[in-house]
Amino acid sequence: MTELDNIHSQVVSCTKCDLCKTRTKAVPGKGNKNAEIVFVGEAPGRSEDLRGSRL
Repeated sequence: MTELDNIHSQVVSCTKCDLCKTRTKAVPGKGNKNAEIVFVGEAPGRSEDLRGSRL
């Protein structure tokens, strides 16, 4: 298991805040796991929660 796979598992099973009580799906992110540069945008919103992914 890669480090990013480990982070994905932690995001999906996280219960450290009240968001875990209302989210429908976790949105751990997506992209090239071998990228040298990573751009971090805003947190997932309601539509991403319902879809379970970002566009």
